[in-house]
Amino acid sequence: MAEIYNSSLSKEIIEGGKLQLSRDRIPTQLAEKVVPVMEVNPKLLRRIDFISQGTKSGNGSGIVFTSDSKKRTFITNLIWSFVSDAVCENTFFGINFAIKGGILADRIVIPKLTLTSINNCIPLNFNFPLEIEPGSAIYLTNDTATLGTAISRLTIMGYTENLD
Repeated sequence: MAEIYNSSLSKEIIEGGKLQLSRDRIPTQLAEKVVPVMEVNPKLLRRIDFISQGTKSGNGSGIVFTSDSKKRTFITNLIWSFVSDAVCENTFFGINFAIKGGILADRIVIPKLTLTSINNCIPLNFNFPLEIEPGSAIYLTNDTATLGTAISRLTIMGYTENLD
């Protein structure tokens, strides 16, 4: 059996196991019942470290997020909501951004039927996060031929890494 000589590991075992020093015997050896668990590849477990949100009202495009030019940026989730009244004709809503490698993802588009109102929310969850170009922008686009109400909102979640 291996002995535990690391005091911070012993402290972690006591705190993590909710052991009471006055009543419980503190393990000093690693045996069949005390098995250490280590995270051997921290890149497998990613945590979201930024959430950004932006709104575009009216006609045209607007920047809702710009990635850091000195870090790698990965998008894990997008929540896209949009609303348009029945007066807006020939409307479409779009998201534009540059995926790593120079591919432009400009075809995420929702068309709207003429003379109908629309109110929708679409969550997009990426099992394999999308890496976007450093220093690139994500745009929301509302394109309508008439003067009704067209509003879109985008919430972006992801994580960043230092450039290698």
